[in-house]
Amino acid sequence: MTVRDLDTLPAQYRSDTSLIGKCATEIFLDAAENFELLTLEQQRVAKDYMARPSRAYSHDSPDGHFKIHYDETGTHAVPSADDNGNGVPDFVEWLADYADSSWRCIHDNLSYDLPPVDGGAGGDDKYDIKVPLDRDAGLLRPLFC
Repeated sequence: MTVRDLDTLPAQYRSDTSLIGKCATEIFLDAAENFELLTLEQQRVAKDYMARPSRAYSHDSPDGHFKIHYDETGTHAVPSADDNGNGVPDFVEWLADYADSSWRCIHDNLSYDLPPVDGGAGGDDKYDIKVPLDRDAGLLRPLFC
């Protein structure tokens, strides 16, 4: 996959434009739809890129729609402040509250369709949010792998 390594893109697919999109979802959806057309090596690389990231901890949102996955140490650690002392970092609690608020606005108030469930990947059918979103900001991963 050339999403992160543009030098591996064959010359016939390169462009002179320097526009870099912030969302790779279309690329990954195309790879998922045409997965059987990829070579075994390309399939291996695609699966590696689209594998679900793992985190050490998780926290369910108050309304129960979201599961926030996060780390407390290392490169992907969330801020450690925990003002109420309940063992869940404030950042994670805020994110869970904001996600539930978005759900209420989008689904309950505006009546948009619910997101698809993931068949229990991530532990249940709650909508998974992995923190931080630094590597894949703007990427919706197809659930084919």
